[in-house]
Amino acid sequence: MEKLAFHGHVALEAEEYDGWELRFSKGYTSRSNSVIINEDSTLDLETKVAYCEEKYASKGLPCSFKITELEKELSDYLTKRGYKAKKIVDMMILKLEDGVDFGDYLSSDEISFDKEPGDWFDHYFEFEDLDDESSREICKEIHSKVAVDKLYVKGFIDGKVAGVLSVVIEDGYMLIHNFVVDRNFRGRGFGEKLFRATLAKAKELGLKYAYLQVLQNNNVAISLYNKIGFKKIYSYSYMEQD
Repeated sequence: MEKLAFHGHVALEAEEYDGWELRFSKGYTSRSNSVIINEDSTLDLETKVAYCEEKYASKGLPCSFKITELEKELSDYLTKRGYKAKKIVDMMILKLEDGVDFGDYLSSDEISFDKEPGDWFDHYFEFEDLDDESSREICKEIHSKVAVDKLYVKGFIDGKVAGVLSVVIEDGYMLIHNFVVDRNFRGRGFGEKLFRATLAKAKELGLKYAYLQVLQNNNVAISLYNKIGFKKIYSYSYMEQD
């Protein structure tokens, strides 16, 4: 799962260092600005962590480590060094079994699936209240660097875009992210319809699983994902010095 997510959300710059990947994207998103653990270390942790801290400091970024439950030794070491979990994220997955029916939740004129973003970013930035032009350009560049298949999804109400999300497809898995609904249409069930229509598209494409990552304190989103049938499989955190 980590490898799939790794390919689905990349960074502007990356450096391989003894089984770790140091990612830098000018501070835009935690995943693109943190140390990702890919393989076991051969160097001692004190040397490696000090190296990472120096690298991130040189770019004016906090040194952040993405830690799963497998990295207990590293987690314990970082805790002793003064690091704390700043964000805790759940990885959730849904098996798209043949018997699961997501129904005809949106008609063809109420949803679009496009391989190229077109005006998708305009709506995404509007719904996310992302006004900073630098962050907008970084977001677009990160998306352009994703090498696996992508779809940009838009849902319409009365001809107006009311919600968007994007997906990444690899090896029978669909990663769903960047899911946001226009605040004027929230609380009406439209987001659930858009989400379920995307899952129906995944089944149509012959995919086996859909998965996503959600902040553990986002109770509204987690409630929706549980309702649809997603199950938490593990958690990870971003650890930074306090």
